[in-house]
Amino acid sequence: MQVIYRSIDTVNAESESRTISGYAVVFDSWSRDLGGFQEIIKRGSITQDLINQSDVIMNINHDDDKLVARCNKGVGTLRLELREDGLFFEFEAPTTQLGDELLFNVRNRNLFECSFAFALDTEDETCQRWYRENSSIKREINKIAHLLDCSIVTHAAYAATNCATRGLK
Repeated sequence: MQVIYRSIDTVNAESESRTISGYAVVFDSWSRDLGGFQEIIKRGSITQDLINQSDVIMNINHDDDKLVARCNKGVGTLRLELREDGLFFEFEAPTTQLGDELLFNVRNRNLFECSFAFALDTEDETCQRWYRENSSIKREINKIAHLLDCSIVTHAAYAATNCATRGLK
C-alpha cells in the first residue's frame, strides 16, 4: 500500500472559539502541479462507509507527533462529514501548547490550507485514471481505499481546501 498525501487551501480564523473546521478534501477541483501532473478527487471517491471504517487522525503538516484530534470508525474528537462538495471536518483544538499554537496560527492566517493522506487499492484498476490532456498529465482519483489523515498544512496541493476557527456571532 502506498500512502499518498494531498493538500487543499483556505483556512480562516475569525473568533475566540477553539473550534477549527474546514474542508480536507474538495471534490472535482484540480490540484496544483504535483511534480509533472495534476490530480482531481472525484465525487464518490470517498464514501460514508469508508469514513465509518477508517481511523483518521488530524495533525499538523502530516506529523503524527502533532496530533490534535482523531476519528476512529466515526467516533472521536474529530468530526468528519461527507458533503456534496467534499470532506468537511470540525474539532475543538486541545487545551495544550500545541492546540494553542495551532489556534494562534489559524487565527492569524499563518496556516489556512488543509491536506489529507490516502491510499489506493492498486489492484483495482478503476480506482484511478491517468491521461494526457494537451501537454499536461492528469490523474483522476475515483475510489480511495484508505483515508489515513487530515492535516492543517503550510503548503497545500489543492487550492480549494480550507480551515477556520468558528464561534458564536
